[in-house]
Amino acid sequence: MSKETKSLSTVKTIFSIDIIQSFKKIDYDVLINHIKSTGKPAADEKYDTKFEDTYFDQHDLMDEIIDHARDCVKEQLNVSTSVSGQPWVHIHEKNMSTNTHTHGSSNISVVYYLATPEGSGDIFFNPDPNFINPTAFIPQRGGMLLFPGWLKHSVTRNTSEDQRISVSFNLNYTSEEA
Repeated sequence: MSKETKSLSTVKTIFSIDIIQSFKKIDYDVLINHIKSTGKPAADEKYDTKFEDTYFDQHDLMDEIIDHARDCVKEQLNVSTSVSGQPWVHIHEKNMSTNTHTHGSSNISVVYYLATPEGSGDIFFNPDPNFINPTAFIPQRGGMLLFPGWLKHSVTRNTSEDQRISVSFNLNYTSEEA
């Protein structure tokens, strides 16, 4: 019998999470002005988790952003999607941040950046603080991130003098057809 031994171990990746990054150029100022003129707080109570969210009226540029996100999911994951609920905007003034949260049962959450002055806060993804270090993405104007709705994330403090503005929405799978 040979004294050689064969390895009995294998490696499986179990914490692999896909985050899709894309870019969509639009007329940022037109959408920002529309949001600021039609936006209304999603909640009046400051302890409500939607307190820092703002809802705004429908706009064709927002439809372009949503269509682009849906196309990204179709291309990368081969899944059709529809929007779940209403898009919202975060307008972070100096020293504002967003606590760690998820988007619940949504299949895909999307964040699109309209204004990202230097130092205005990074988004951190933290799937499991006991096993995985958080991963940061520095936002860029026109940049879009698509990620699983269950994925914990937060936004660091805006240290700039200018507003950081991002719009978000959720997508749910409608089919797995090509």
